[in-house]
Amino acid sequence: ICRDIMDYVHLLKQTLWFKKNCNIFIVLIVLIFSVHPGAAQPTAHVTGEPETVYDWKKQHCANGIHKWQWDVPDSPVRPFRRKGTPTNESVVLLASVDLGSRLNVGRTLGTVRHTCQVYYNSTLDFNPADFSDHEWITASHVMPDGQTVWGLVHDEFHGWSDTKLGCTKPFPACWYNTVTLVVSHDGGNTWQHAKKPPHHLVAAMPYKYFHNQPPFGWRSPSNILKSPKDGYYYATVTTFPYADQPEGTCIMRTDDITTPGSWKGWNGTHWAVSMGVSPYSVPPPDPKKEICHIITKTTYPTLLWSTFYNKFILVGTTKGHDTGGYWFGTSDNLTDWADWTVIRKGYPWNATYHEIYPSFVDPSSTSANFDTVGETGFLYYIVGHGELKNGALDRDIVRQPVKFLR
Repeated sequence: ICRDIMDYVHLLKQTLWFKKNCNIFIVLIVLIFSVHPGAAQPTAHVTGEPETVYDWKKQHCANGIHKWQWDVPDSPVRPFRRKGTPTNESVVLLASVDLGSRLNVGRTLGTVRHTCQVYYNSTLDFNPADFSDHEWITASHVMPDGQTVWGLVHDEFHGWSDTKLGCTKPFPACWYNTVTLVVSHDGGNTWQHAKKPPHHLVAAMPYKYFHNQPPFGWRSPSNILKSPKDGYYYATVTTFPYADQPEGTCIMRTDDITTPGSWKGWNGTHWAVSMGVSPYSVPPPDPKKEICHIITKTTYPTLLWSTFYNKFILVGTTKGHDTGGYWFGTSDNLTDWADWTVIRKGYPWNATYHEIYPSFVDPSSTSANFDTVGETGFLYYIVGHGELKNGALDRDIVRQPVKFLR
């Protein structure tokens, strides 16, 4: 082939066109040979039908007083591998709710089974300055000992739940969100605040709660990714638009996962946003200095290192719409994202079906925290089947196989 090309170029050089347009010919050759398969946008698609991991009707545990105690998954699933002994390893799959979160455990991710063991309940502290009202553990990171696990908590202060607090408007007014830190010393069986409230604070906006305000605050932390590039721990948090802070998802990092106030957010040029400074501190933080840069509108992200693309990927809801389906983007540095590609379309919500809270897990990941992904994996999400007559929500954990392509 090379000899034929050289013969063609030799003949072409004898033509009048080549003598007049030599520079154009060289540019065309450079452009042709600079395009290669590796430059194509990454894509992905589902390769199988949905599989039920937890069936609420068949597997839910005894009912509680509150409908959210009725064993309902109410957040993205988060898995990790724990060790009982050097040869006894099991996978824990968290799917938290604010009251009565129960463990899913198995020898492998594919064999996890639902148990009635409650691993966490909300504190229900009605002081907004304590950041410990309704709590969901939405991120976990197991340490090398296989038993110590740190977790990020989505905390909601429900100002409307007690009229004595002064909230006179209906939900979503008086909804105040923050992110806090918890720890487990027994492989996820039980959890405690990392420090006494309010010193377990990880992320809060620089504004105090006040009655009848619109919803605001950092919420819905992603999984925790330990970057193979720099060793920092990364996670995202999401917010509604409020004051000078735009709506969307912000990324933050720390080099010390054990210290709640050590997380710094990305301001667009530097890791300089002090995420964990309490708005109730004296003096209070300066809101103008604590604006976190929005990296995407995607909600409920999963951050992963892709060994297939040799890049970071972020999987979540398409353009931040709960009914828009699921997509992913790629990044070399976790702050600049591109190549957004739909994995699967969404479906309109109705009285008997809705999908929410996606996450992405590769069962073959060699990481104890499943924060790496190869060519294939599973898209997990929660499927709701409407409200039952007694007020409980019928929600299942479902997963669907996905393959990434170059």
